[in-house]
Amino acid sequence: MTTRYGSAVSLVMISVYVFAALPGCVHAPQGSEAGAEALVPPPVKNSPARTQYPITMTDGFGNDVTLEAAPERIVSLNPAITEVLFALGLGERVVGVTRFCDYPPEAREKEEIGGIIDASEEKIISLEPDLVLGTLGNPLPMLETLQKDGMTVFADDRKTYVGAVEMVEVLGKLCDANDAAAEVAGKMREAADEVAKKVASLPEDGAPSALLIVWLDPLHVAGPGTYLDDMLTLCGARNAAAETQNPWKRYSPEMAVAANPDVLIWMADHSPGAEDREEKLNQLRADERWRTISAVQNDRVAFVDADVLSRTSPRLADGLKQMAAAVHPDVFPSQEAVSTLPDASTR
Repeated sequence: MTTRYGSAVSLVMISVYVFAALPGCVHAPQGSEAGAEALVPPPVKNSPARTQYPITMTDGFGNDVTLEAAPERIVSLNPAITEVLFALGLGERVVGVTRFCDYPPEAREKEEIGGIIDASEEKIISLEPDLVLGTLGNPLPMLETLQKDGMTVFADDRKTYVGAVEMVEVLGKLCDANDAAAEVAGKMREAADEVAKKVASLPEDGAPSALLIVWLDPLHVAGPGTYLDDMLTLCGARNAAAETQNPWKRYSPEMAVAANPDVLIWMADHSPGAEDREEKLNQLRADERWRTISAVQNDRVAFVDADVLSRTSPRLADGLKQMAAAVHPDVFPSQEAVSTLPDASTR
């Protein structure tokens, strides 16, 4: 494998995974098992669309990674990757995951190798994986050490919704799960196409500004250069934090007042009920700063389950529809309980 790992990681490269470590943005709520079966199709079977091994693919660092055969023992260093693997029916091949890999529920039964940035190299090596899947947010020294110790490491990361879809196909090709990848990626594309078609019918000058709250206290928002910023654009919104030039911005209520967004999209750490929503809204209304914002005054505050937005996994399709309904509630029906993922029972 040709190695071109750098010695420094830019904020853009690690942003998704700093964000993933924020409280409430990683752990699946206790009730999130609902719909999990749709993420766990039957184990991959032989199909006409087979990966031809040996295969060499270039990862996000520019490294040429070669697999001599379909991997049978996979370690995942990121929750989004774990979700993709299970969505492709590859759960039985996964032998190690991070402590944050809690969806689908079956992922919790796998050997834990530590966190995203503090994974145990010794534990990973002891599992004897034939493929370690990481991201540009994992520490470079750790990835380099694993490679030097003979591990086959493939690290990638995508900064757009389409990139997340493509990553499903990349992992499908690496692991000889092409048919399953085509189905999952197809559903994700269908969700984006549905949103894009409806947004296209709206007046060009009618795009509302939206502020996507990742975490309220301390306040963090999704800025430019993030997949969430890309998703806001897909939904026909203008990112109220676009001028910050900072992907995952430590914001302030004063900055929110200055931006005066038309819509607030609050990534809740669970799917809040009516009483919980009202409590959160009252929290904003009671603040002399937040209550001056147009979105609060006009009751344009929407809650989206962080679990479907905080990871670049197949569930982004559901998150995209929920986000679109928040931005344009008159155009999109409520998407709170809609699953766009393939039903395993139909395979």
